[in-house]
Amino acid sequence: MAVKKIQQKFLELSHSLVTPLSGMYSCTDGYWLKVSLPPGLSSHEMNDCSSLVVRRRLIAKGEYLFRTDDASQYLYAVLSGSFKSCLLSAGKEEQVLQFFFSGDHIGLNGFDNEKFACSAVALEDSQVCELPYEELDRLCLGSLAIVQWLHSISARELSYSQKMLLLLGKKNAKQRVAYFFLVLSEKLKQKGLSGYEFRLSMPRKDIANHLGLAVETISRVLTKLHNEAVIDVNGKGIVVKDRLALQALSMG
Repeated sequence: MAVKKIQQKFLELSHSLVTPLSGMYSCTDGYWLKVSLPPGLSSHEMNDCSSLVVRRRLIAKGEYLFRTDDASQYLYAVLSGSFKSCLLSAGKEEQVLQFFFSGDHIGLNGFDNEKFACSAVALEDSQVCELPYEELDRLCLGSLAIVQWLHSISARELSYSQKMLLLLGKKNAKQRVAYFFLVLSEKLKQKGLSGYEFRLSMPRKDIANHLGLAVETISRVLTKLHNEAVIDVNGKGIVVKDRLALQALSMG
């Protein structure tokens, strides 16, 4: 039992899906540039970006980063922690739209509008850098790379939304869960991590809501995938044991 507890703790600390809060990152030095901006910018473009007045903001677990119809002034770069974006129906029922982690950006839907189209809530204690829209707009005038970067963020969000529509309309529960874990795995790989071991920062009810399933269904599917040696489930710790099988399941 003691060995299992140690292994679980090691998994949580070493393979967290989010950046741990052991260090308080700054938005006034170069760190936010590394997690926020695309590679390949010229020295002139980097100098322009470093001149941005960027403020760090700490968001406690359960706190709103912004709410639907709030005035949109910033694009938020996630330094550490994780968030969910969501909407409330007319009956006040929440719909989870997407999850965001360290290195992701939240709030681009407010760039061309005066208000945010959805809400964003911290899933754990988190840190963001506030990138003023007015300053980003100024940078876009002199940098095609920045324009392309913002377009790529928007395109990724649109692509994910389209895939989710297909997933919810055509795929069964097992395929939906497989796709969800495959997306998380890809996010890790893009951040230079293994993509095979991670910790879920969101509760299962949020995963169920996002995938249009019942919490009990999520639990049953996880048990099946575990028994089939596709993934290993240990509390919130997930180990992808057969990535090819996971990919095949997600494609149906």
